[in-house]
Amino acid sequence: VNYGDLLLSGSGNKTFAGVTTITGDLFINDTAVALLFNSTASSTGTLTLGGELQTTLGSYGGTISTATITNGTWFGSTTTGTINISSSCVPGTWLGLVDSDWNNAMNWCSGLIPSTGTNVIIGPTANQPTIGVAGGFCKNITIKIGATLTVAGSNTLTVNGNWTNNGNFASNASTVKFNGTIGQVIGGLNATTFNNLTITNTTATIAATAAIALKNSLTIANSTSILDMGIYPLTDGGAFSSIGSGQIITANTSNAPIPSGKTWNGSITYSNLAGGQTIVGG
Repeated sequence: VNYGDLLLSGSGNKTFAGVTTITGDLFINDTAVALLFNSTASSTGTLTLGGELQTTLGSYGGTISTATITNGTWFGSTTTGTINISSSCVPGTWLGLVDSDWNNAMNWCSGLIPSTGTNVIIGPTANQPTIGVAGGFCKNITIKIGATLTVAGSNTLTVNGNWTNNGNFASNASTVKFNGTIGQVIGGLNATTFNNLTITNTTATIAATAAIALKNSLTIANSTSILDMGIYPLTDGGAFSSIGSGQIITANTSNAPIPSGKTWNGSITYSNLAGGQTIVGG
């Protein structure tokens, strides 16, 4: 069996039925216990136990296994299987070893605060990241299942690459700015609610592969900037306003592909090729 990431949470035994390969991360949280299949060696990219990334490479397993590191709390005492860790962490991975401050270098793998060229990965660690007054920067960002990214107050996160939200995003009064120079994607398993969404990419399209909700404002300042919602809806929280002369493209076939009752200063393109669409009222 092959997984990208695997999260074991809640309580009780989580029993592996055979050899398992995890190319990303294995997270074991709460009071869950991983019972590895007897007499087999599984593998994972990284291992996080109870919110703490394991930095010692080698094999892990239960107390009766032959693993380098045995741990009955997380792997029990009834099976002999092991799991090998191939990497302690990937640069750009949030560890949260000290606190929740995004701009504390000690919270990041390799001890470097993310910059505009850093691919950020946020997993369900004990301390979840919060971006404060200094703001935050990244290239691609992935919020994994069970993880939460918070931008406090009216602070700003600037994204130069793709946004993948498989977890939770707490936007508060913040702004998320997409400032790349090539195509960017806003997607993930979950829809994302932004407070202020600003698009300053003037050379390529921002493509949505999940629904987007807006609490306050959408700014597409330049006429060459494009937000392509595809089949996904763009919704609002009631106080939403649209700013700038940029373009929105939608192929969504719901009754409200974009928020109704708004003033749109840029161009709106209804682009569904397979059937009709509702042109929202003012």
